[in-house]
Amino acid sequence: MLTYRKDIDGLRAVAVLPVVLYHAGFAFTSGGYVGVDVFFVISGYLITGIIAAELRNDNFSLLSFYERRARRILPALVFVLLFSFVAGAVLLLPDQFNEFAKSALATATFLANIWFWDQPGGYFSEETEFWPLLHMWSLAVEEQFYVFYPLLLMAVFRFGRQVLLGGLVLGLLVSFAVSVYYLDSQADAAFYLTPARAWELGLGAAVALFTIPSPQRQWIREAIAAVALLAIIIPVVTYDLETMFPGPAALPPCLGAAALIWIGASGPTRVSQLLSWRPMVLCGLISYSLYLWHWPIFAFYRVRQYSVELSFVEATLLIAASVIMAIVSWRFVEKPFRNRAVLTRPRVFAASGAALAAVLIGSAGILVGNGLPGRLPQDALAMVNAAKTRVPQFEGCIWTDPAADICHLGDLDADRSDFLFWGDSHAEALLVSMDQAGQQTGLRGEFVGQPGCPPLQGVDSNRFPTCRAYNQAVLDLLERREGEFGTVVLAARWSLYETGTRTKMESPEPRIELSDDIHAWTGPKTNPVVFERGLLDLIDTLRERGHKVVVLGSVPAVGWDVPMRMFVNMRWGDALPPVPTREDVAKRHAGVERVFEKIEGMDGVRLIRLSDVLCASECKVELDGQPIYLDDDHLADPTSVKVFGPYLAKEIFGLKSSSAQARKAVEVKPAEAL
Repeated sequence: MLTYRKDIDGLRAVAVLPVVLYHAGFAFTSGGYVGVDVFFVISGYLITGIIAAELRNDNFSLLSFYERRARRILPALVFVLLFSFVAGAVLLLPDQFNEFAKSALATATFLANIWFWDQPGGYFSEETEFWPLLHMWSLAVEEQFYVFYPLLLMAVFRFGRQVLLGGLVLGLLVSFAVSVYYLDSQADAAFYLTPARAWELGLGAAVALFTIPSPQRQWIREAIAAVALLAIIIPVVTYDLETMFPGPAALPPCLGAAALIWIGASGPTRVSQLLSWRPMVLCGLISYSLYLWHWPIFAFYRVRQYSVELSFVEATLLIAASVIMAIVSWRFVEKPFRNRAVLTRPRVFAASGAALAAVLIGSAGILVGNGLPGRLPQDALAMVNAAKTRVPQFEGCIWTDPAADICHLGDLDADRSDFLFWGDSHAEALLVSMDQAGQQTGLRGEFVGQPGCPPLQGVDSNRFPTCRAYNQAVLDLLERREGEFGTVVLAARWSLYETGTRTKMESPEPRIELSDDIHAWTGPKTNPVVFERGLLDLIDTLRERGHKVVVLGSVPAVGWDVPMRMFVNMRWGDALPPVPTREDVAKRHAGVERVFEKIEGMDGVRLIRLSDVLCASECKVELDGQPIYLDDDHLADPTSVKVFGPYLAKEIFGLKSSSAQARKAVEVKPAEAL
């Protein structure tokens, strides 16, 4: 059996503190997520050491093993889940409560990593900041690993040291290869899934199973310990959202943790003395509860404010609250349940089963009740639902394949398609407008587009590797159907691609990097050059083929979720954040405008600035008490129909219909009157 080591509890503190500070938004811990990898190494070491010692003494029992896991994992976990159910009932919208219930089900069955892997956005996206149980993915990885690992260890252990070593090395290499393989093509799989993370736990297992003599000279041991600690700290302060992770980037913190465990076993070093410092040990003792508590506290606070960003004071207070709850949880939940005199094995399993059953039943009740909408003020809920509900007929249009599937709009009784609407998710948000414009003018149209993929020719995007091929497929479509699509309408969030950066609300997300056959991405200055070339080349190609081109300027990004902040305003009385001014929009779109100025005078090209409709001195975010946006940058369908449908019918197509009613509909007021 392993003897207790204070320095390992201190190492737990080194693991958990960067995670907490990173989630609180402190810039100096931009790579704090590596703390989870350190946890994996520690866990692999401790669990393997216990199993190996019992196997050597021929007294290992799976029942005892899972009893220990239940005592260690479940009490604090259930306590946090109970808090989360109550907080969720108070704060979450019905659809959010439904998603919470699904994640709680996944947590209770230790499948949270698979659940979150299957969700859109990825771990580092802005939307995940509002998911209270996101951090449970790492718990699921450990528990999935420990379902099979003891059985494998039991099977291999009897064959001796060499077979054990060979099997462990093979497993480490295969798991690491899986992590590297998925990093480029399926980064979320590399991040969330156990096969890509098992090597980190296996690294700790290797330290426990195979004793490598440490150097006799103290200065060498001191140097190894110092370098190992730096191998953790440097990634914490230098890694960020741009870092390809895990894969090779996970090696330094994992090897550093393994080296600290190894070198600390043979005697004290200055680093191990630091790790054994009482405050570090105390932090390590509460590290599991602190990890469990901090994220729901942060997430629910962000839901309450509906803002990702935390001020220094807010972050500090939330950390303090997390520490307090962690101490309470450790002292009054974790410790008593580990005491066999207080809770016998049958009672542990009975209590565990009952608690998990309660989670399953509670989650099922939320899902059956469709998120229990009666909990919330109905007028505020109706406002949010109206803004965020999309027109069903256009669901899935954003993923259409130009070679196979086409999304039709406008006058479907017309004999041929008169226009092609082409763009990204901002174009999708204008689909109902374009549909209405086509119906009012008697024109038939089709839509093609992918989210995050601007209509640019010959341009690659780091975030969306298929974008270039997709846009070429659209050009091939136009070539195949020569004689149709007299007008091609282009729409996108142009400033996002020209700058490569997002608005304030989305700032945690990695930048978008554009490149083409001439310009490899070498820094922020590359995007404007590639953007300009890609747009001008596309317009030239379309004009050469006889198409008229209409370019719709970007809808201004607000920087905060409009319906949700209006909901917070209606429910809690919080003031709305400042709205963008026309000056803000001009500054954000300055680079795009320089390109637009080059196309504005071209024959056969029409430029329509949508921001002129929404922005006078300040940009409007609501109309008649209803949000104009469905989030912080996409138009809501009701706004699109009410304002931009008639406007685009007039501005793009000149309202060819003679219907008096249609002509009246296009009398869009200037922004000052909205």
